[in-house]
Parts: sequence; C-alpha cells; structure tokens
Amino acid sequence: MHRLLQGEVGSGKAQPLDSLVLTPAGFRRMGDVAVGDEIVVPDGEIALIDGVFPQGERDVWRLVLSDGSSVECDDEHLWIVGAGRGRHGGQAPRVMTTRDIRLDTSEADGSAKWYIPAATPVDIGDDSGPPLDPYLFGLFLGDGPSPDDIRLTTIGPGTRDAVIPALRELNLWGLPARGRFVPDEFKNTSVKNRLALLQGLLDTDGTVHADGTSVSFRSASPRLAHDVAWIVRSLGGLARVSPKPAAFDVHVSLPARYPPFRLTRKANLVRPRPEGDTFRRGIRAVEYVGRKPVQCISVAHPSRAYVTDNFTVTHNTMVALRAMLAVVDAGGQAAMLAPTEVLAQQHHRSVVEMMGNLAEGGMLGGVEDATKVVLLTGSMGAAGRRQALLDLVTGEAGIVIGTHALIEDKVQFHDLGLVVVDEQHRFGVEQRDALRGKGKQPPHLLVMTATPIPRTVAMTVFGDLETSVLDQLPAGRSPIASHVVPAADKPHFLARAWDRVREEVEGGHQAYVVCPRIGDEEDAPGKAGKKAPEGEAEKRPPLAVLEVADQLARGPLQGLRVEVLHGRMPPDDKDAVMRRFAAGDTDVLVATTVIEVGVNVPNATAMVIMDADRFGVSQLHQLRGRVGRGSAPGLCLLVTEMPEASPARQRLDAVAATLDGFELSRIDLEQRREGDVLGQAQSGARTSLRVLAVIEDEEIIAEAREEAAAIVASDPELTGLPGLRTALDALLDEEREQYLEKG
Repeated sequence: MHRLLQGEVGSGKAQPLDSLVLTPAGFRRMGDVAVGDEIVVPDGEIALIDGVFPQGERDVWRLVLSDGSSVECDDEHLWIVGAGRGRHGGQAPRVMTTRDIRLDTSEADGSAKWYIPAATPVDIGDDSGPPLDPYLFGLFLGDGPSPDDIRLTTIGPGTRDAVIPALRELNLWGLPARGRFVPDEFKNTSVKNRLALLQGLLDTDGTVHADGTSVSFRSASPRLAHDVAWIVRSLGGLARVSPKPAAFDVHVSLPARYPPFRLTRKANLVRPRPEGDTFRRGIRAVEYVGRKPVQCISVAHPSRAYVTDNFTVTHNTMVALRAMLAVVDAGGQAAMLAPTEVLAQQHHRSVVEMMGNLAEGGMLGGVEDATKVVLLTGSMGAAGRRQALLDLVTGEAGIVIGTHALIEDKVQFHDLGLVVVDEQHRFGVEQRDALRGKGKQPPHLLVMTATPIPRTVAMTVFGDLETSVLDQLPAGRSPIASHVVPAADKPHFLARAWDRVREEVEGGHQAYVVCPRIGDEEDAPGKAGKKAPEGEAEKRPPLAVLEVADQLARGPLQGLRVEVLHGRMPPDDKDAVMRRFAAGDTDVLVATTVIEVGVNVPNATAMVIMDADRFGVSQLHQLRGRVGRGSAPGLCLLVTEMPEASPARQRLDAVAATLDGFELSRIDLEQRREGDVLGQAQSGARTSLRVLAVIEDEEIIAEAREEAAAIVASDPELTGLPGLRTALDALLDEEREQYLEKG
C-alpha cells in the first residue's frame, strides 16, 4: 500500500451544541463553553480549552451504550475503545471514528464489539458543600412515599425542624414519591458527598442481588431513578435504568473502593466482583439522529481528551499514529521519518503522551500489549543511540521516530512493516527509498504533506499513489486569510501591512516576518533566493533578515519586541529565541525559512513574507501554516514588487486564493512540470512524457492505468502481447524500473 495523506495531520471532534462537557463546576452545554474555560479530562486532571470552533450543521449520530445511556456526535468523532470482550480485558485500546464503529458494531453473537473506558471520578463544584448532610438527604429521598416518614427512621424532632425548611428551599417538601429528584447541589459536589447520598438512598431502597456482586435501587420517580444512575456513573460505576409496571429499577455496580451501603446487614451481603471485571460500557448501537449544529473544541492536555454526556470518555489522535498502531498490532514495526530534530522530538513526545502506558513496553507500569517507542536522531549520545538500535533490531521497539539518522546503513529493523514520511517534500527519492529498503519485504508507505510537490501529484495522476485528503482543520486551528501586497505599485499597502502586524500584537498576539536571505557576511546576495520564473534581471538583492529586523525595530514596528532567527545561529541561541517566542516574550520574529516546519506557536496569528516571489508555491503554503494554529484567525501577507501581469505575481495570486494544497501543487505542476517519474529528477524541465501533459490529459492517463491493470492481472508476463512486452523492455532499463518502486 502506497498512500499520500494530504492535509494537516490531526483530527477534530464535533458534538451537538446541546451535548454536555464536564467542567470542575459541573456539566455545561457544548455551545456555552469558551476558550480559557476549565475542563475535566478522563484521568481526573483539569485542563484548559484552547480552541472553540463552530462547524455549522452536520449529520449527527447517537452511540447507545450497554447501560442505556447515550452520547451524540458527528461521523468523524474519535473514540478510544477497547476491543473484544471488553469487561474481561480484551485487546489493547484503539482509536476509531464514529463511522468505523457504526459499520462494525457487534460480534457475530450480537454482543457489543467495542467498549468505552470509565472516566476517573472527580470532585465537582465549589467547596461550600450541599445544604443538608448528603447521607441524611439520601435517606429522605428513599424513605417511602410520605414526607412524615422521615421522623420514623433516622431523625428526631430537633433535626427535623432544621431539615424541613431546607427541603422547602429545594422545592422537595410535599412532593409525591413520583416527583422526587436529586437537586444539582447534591450532584455538583465532592466524590465523598455523592457517595454518601447514594449510600443513603441504597440503605433505604437498595437490594443486594443473590450473587452479591450487584445492587438494585427501586423508585417510583423516573427522574430520581435517572439521577441515581447519574451518580453511579460519576463514581466510575455502571448503572442501567429498567422501567417496571409501578416503579423504576436501577441496576448498580460500583468499584470496590466505593461501598454501596452503610447499614451493616446490607453491607455484609455484598461480594467482591470477579477479578478483571471492569466498568467499561459496550457500544450497543449507533443510531442516526439528524442534522444539528455542532462544534469542535481543542483541549490543552497531552491526552487531547475530555469527558462528555453520561461521563463518557472521548479522544482524539493523529492519523499517522492510527496507521502505525495497526502495523504494531499485526506484529510489525513502524518508522516515521521527519525532516528536522525539532519535528521528530515533537512527534515522539506526542505519540508517547497519546499512547500512555501502551508506549511503555518492557518498562515497569507498561501493560501487557505495550510496545516501546524510540527516538533516533543525529545528536543523540552514544549510549542512547546504541540502545535505540538494539531495540529496533531485536523488535523490542514497535515504533521509531527519527530524522535522516534512520537512513544510515547501521540502522536495522526486526520486521519493518510501515514507513511514514512526514513533510515528504523535504526528502529526495533516494532518501525515502533508503528507509523502505530496510524491510525484509517492501513495507507499506504513508507519505504526509500539506503541499505535495509536483512529482507527487504526477505519481498520483499516474496511479502509483492512492490519496487520502483531510479537508477539515484539526481542532485548535482557525482559517488563514492570505493577501498579496504589491509594494512597488501601492507602497501604502505595505505601510498598512505593518499596521496590521502592530494591531495583532496590541490584541495580545504575535507575528512572523520571513525574508529569503540572512544578510550576514557569509550570505552572498547572488546565491540567496531563486530568480523569478520569468527570468527577469534582479534589480536588487533579496531582502535579508538582519537588515529588515533593524529597519522594522527603528521604523514601523518601533517599540515592539523584535528578534531574529536564522539557520546560521548557534543551536543554543536558536533554542533560546524560539523559547522566548513560544512563551510570548517576543512580539515579532524576523526569520528565514528555518521556521517552515516544526514550529508550533498557537498565539502567532500574522505572517508577512517579504519578496514572496522568491519562494516556491510549496514553501509559501508551508510557511503560512505557521499561523492560525490557535483559536484566533490567521493572516498571511505576501509582499512583492513584481508587476501585476508577471508569472510570479500570478503565482502569488493563486497561493492567496486557496488553502487547498493539491490545487496549489497542480498550479505548480503546470509551471514546473512533473520531473522524471522513472528517475531521480524531481523538478524542472525533464519529463518522460512526450505526447501527454499530466494536467491536461488526466482522464486519458487514468483510463490507461485501468487498462494496464486489467492486462497485467490477466497476463502478468504479457505473453499474449509480445509487441507491448518489447516496447516495455525498450523503455525500462533496470535503473528506471527500480524507480517505479522508489517514488
């Protein structure tokens, strides 16, 4: 399988505006949350919402769980689920979309195939506590049909006189049994108080089943029955409401640390649950709800997860990680190749955080199905490098993430099954193939890019790569507006560009300014930046970082904190500059294309690219991807002095007109051609096509591919077509035939 993944590598999650999200103060409507609000993640920690993205109306589906509860979401929503007989352990968790689940919901015997894990119980609400003792209140709610019965069971006249006004305040005094409920004051409270309330309810109206491992609660009130189920789920337990002719039964199972009773005679009847019996809920069905307004949120936490309706855990992860885990699950190894150490380290950190104890293979705390995730870069110490190489050759490491260091001859794999190439336009044909050649048999290939280079587009058209397109922004991203600034024709446009940068900074954001040249003594103007495609003589050298930064600091951006970043700075200095920029201590960063990949500062919202005509389409698209990575919209200004009718200006207009990487690469292809698909040439005039043009004759090439596939399937050696065989032998020498596989 050779596949090109086009788009930002990430995935959002969308739920209806009327769905619920758990916060430290209690559940809130999805439509009411905002950036900066606190949210509860599945392990009980508190995180901030760092992005809120309304998605308009979408088709919405309802996941119906085994306890009768449900949760709504769109078809692309991601869930972390257990497979197999989940309550008895099952297989390692995996990440699936709603669509994946609804197309494969049940086992052959009709039982649930996927299980959702329980969330960690957390304290909810403030420290004020409920207005009544929660255990006493539970006794009242579960103590028969008449309010007067409270004096017959647990409290004397003095306490009763204090309780009745509180019950009136809660609108519970005088309610018939069918109207009773648990007020929010007793839900949005500590775990201790919720357990005490539940114990009061079960001490009066709770029954231990014959097996001793489960309990049921009976109530005439449907609302109270569902409130009891809510409290049980908030404690990490299982609860199912079953309507009866004259009442509602709630079947209750609680973790061992939360005893259901205080009364000794009932507590003594309870037996421990079987070992390995978990509290995950099976997904019984996925039902279509209809179209609803939905919204995505982004959570500033390594898990990228939160707790939604009925204490259901939802999750989000990278597409590449899903592919790598599938290979590891099948017994193979997966390697991810990144162009820079910064990006490799970011990928390694993200994968380890998302996998949790599944990434701790061979380590204390790692689960049975865990693997090891290793990092391999050129700057690693000798000891760490030796250990990483050993883990790869022995198969201890299922996933390796690294830079060009992965390509070296001494790197060997036990069973390489998948190669993932990130930012594939940064690698040559030979480099990509060197890693694939380390497999015992040709591994699957997944190449990822936000802007495929023309050669990649040509291969896609020829049919040698299948494509998947992610055409939605990941959660936590906003759209980017792009505009061409004609500095020569309209100088006041450039002045306005600097005003926009200042406005973004005054609004609490940050900005990049990108130049094609550094500007130091080693930076020869004649070698920096490419000539414009039309080949016109350059009137001046390309603008330089050091010169522009100085001019901005003394001119239009005076008073702002301006710093520079370029590739010839010492590594420690570069790291220090990026740390200050990421921390918000720098307002404007003037840089070369060193920021093209591996830089993620969500607070950066504006980018000005000077002499934008000196950059290629792919570079421009990659550069502007550095802004709009948070909840605020991004702005990219392409500054040029090229005249309006020039090819360079038309290229910039095309970049400004679309965010579609494939569309841009097609434009690039029309200008630069596809390179030699059967050779090393990746750019420029060389092409193996003599009569066809890739873009104009796309349909003919697609039909030819289908025809060729049918011929090869029926006659692999072409024995029935000797003329075609002779023509192919003449066209394909050994070297060119190898490149068919290397692409």
